[in-house]
Amino acid sequence: MGAHKINNLHIGDVTALRVAAFKGRRFDLLKLSPKQGEAMAILTDETTEELLFGGAAGGGKSWLGCEWLLWSCLAYAGTSWFIGRKVKEDIRQSTYDTFVKVCKKWSIPSSYYKYNEQKGIIKFYNGSKITFIELKYYPSDPDYTGFGSKEYTGGWIEEAGDVVEKAYTIASTRIGRHLNDEYSIKGKLLITANPAKNWLYKLFYKPKASGVLEKAKAFIQSLVTDNNYSESGYMLRLDKLKGVDRARLRLGDWDYSNSDLDLMTYDAICDTWTNSHVKPTGKKYITADIALKGADKLRIGVWDGWVLIDKISIPKSDGKEVVDALIKMKNKHGVPNSNIVYDNDGVGGFLGGWVKNGIPFINNSRPLQDENYANLKAQCYYHLAEKINEAEVYLKAIVDVEDREMVEMELLQVKRRDADKDGKLKIIRKEQVKQNLGYSPDWSDMLMMRSWFDKRPVAQSRRIKKIRQYKEY
Repeated sequence: MGAHKINNLHIGDVTALRVAAFKGRRFDLLKLSPKQGEAMAILTDETTEELLFGGAAGGGKSWLGCEWLLWSCLAYAGTSWFIGRKVKEDIRQSTYDTFVKVCKKWSIPSSYYKYNEQKGIIKFYNGSKITFIELKYYPSDPDYTGFGSKEYTGGWIEEAGDVVEKAYTIASTRIGRHLNDEYSIKGKLLITANPAKNWLYKLFYKPKASGVLEKAKAFIQSLVTDNNYSESGYMLRLDKLKGVDRARLRLGDWDYSNSDLDLMTYDAICDTWTNSHVKPTGKKYITADIALKGADKLRIGVWDGWVLIDKISIPKSDGKEVVDALIKMKNKHGVPNSNIVYDNDGVGGFLGGWVKNGIPFINNSRPLQDENYANLKAQCYYHLAEKINEAEVYLKAIVDVEDREMVEMELLQVKRRDADKDGKLKIIRKEQVKQNLGYSPDWSDMLMMRSWFDKRPVAQSRRIKKIRQYKEY
């Protein structure tokens, strides 16, 4: 195929030599950067299953992904691969353009592959194919049934910072299932992204930085300075970035803090595990984020002042289990019903008949004391953030490492909304948090409701004062 020649060799013969070199794991012919070469070695080894590559702008992430899929498709006839992004159109408009550039670099004959834009599929002459997949979160399809029963040899999630954890989880189950045994190649998932405080941080960066990343996973940080082929103008533009954008995109700082939007600092959140100077007051409260059978979890916390002294987490529960759990904690710690607050939205509304004199927390209700917040939930999250940032919260009862990581990730998602606009203070919507995390923020909502009791006494005293003034009049 192809009549053109390079150094008196037909292009088809040259391509065949490069394919053979790729299969033999000799990547010098591909002229990759050292970091890309290191990544390609991992993508073709016999042990690693998932690789996170990038962690900054301009590190050659997309080029690596296109090189890997191109040579994999040419090397292994009939194999099936995918490229996933939050929005499928972004693959068509951006990723595919890079793929074409890679093909032009190596003079891959146009007869070797055919692109169906409508279906989002690249088909190769040898039967291999690359399918474009949209990974956007839809509440109507939380389990990503769009993947169906499709089986892939391997896949690539690009711009993974925009993709929720559930999409990554489902995608990872679809690889290694198409001709992998026949060719003796391991199913691989390539993940490319800039720094993001989501599942990428939790599952890859933090374990890598701590030296505990599991053997099946790998992380390679590649900055613009690691990319031999980066345009000088692009590097200059990155150098002009300021603040958080510079930390993330130019320096590849995963521990960045967006002080303009974050309500809590990462260090202050981590301090909640060791703030033993925060002492119990003898005044006890219960906060409960209610969930029945479903994806969310029931979280009940018992507080002594601002010290979380006990907690219960139940993956799936019916109404009786919720009531029994609350009564158990109430009796165990001697908490009066008037010091119990529970999420009244959704399934929590049924508790009213069982927890008499308890406090139903209505997220979108008016803030207490008529303070300048969009709703009660925003008011209580701002107050929780203030307490955490001032090292006045001790989450003593949460000792499991995985639980602590979930709390950290959820609290990091609490951000200001419309910060550049005048008006009432807001936080980002729960649906956006769910998309970012891949699940409902059960821990943080349970912690947030503790703030209600700090606002209640002032609110009640004002009501009493008004009543007295009315009687005197």
